[in-house]
Amino acid sequence: MTKSAKLPRTTALHDAVAAHGGPERIAEVLRAGADIDEQDSSGNTALFLAASLGDLDAVTALLDAGADLEVENAWGNTPLWGATIRSRGDGTIIEALLRRGADPDHVNSAGNSPRMLAERVENYDLGRFFPERNGR
Repeated sequence: MTKSAKLPRTTALHDAVAAHGGPERIAEVLRAGADIDEQDSSGNTALFLAASLGDLDAVTALLDAGADLEVENAWGNTPLWGATIRSRGDGTIIEALLRRGADPDHVNSAGNSPRMLAERVENYDLGRFFPERNGR
């Protein structure tokens, strides 16, 4: 008999996002006292998870409730990084996070930012979702 892999620790808010519970479920969990920026065992917040899943409704609900855009996970990645890595050419989540003030130049522990990632991706033109630096 093999041992099963240890599952990462999550919170009720992470579970609501992962189950695509929608804004109503997210609001319910927050009303029950959940910490909106609590991190799972990998350091991911519910906002990072929602951005990584491409769930605009959850991203919007979490942002409206005051989620922090710049909380880093264990690798120094922010929700904008999660949105960029999963976007596959759809910049809806990227644009939503940027409109709310996410830092496109936030460097992770490997020295890469979401903007740098977008510039390197060859399959999709992700760079079009990132404003030019210093207004240029």
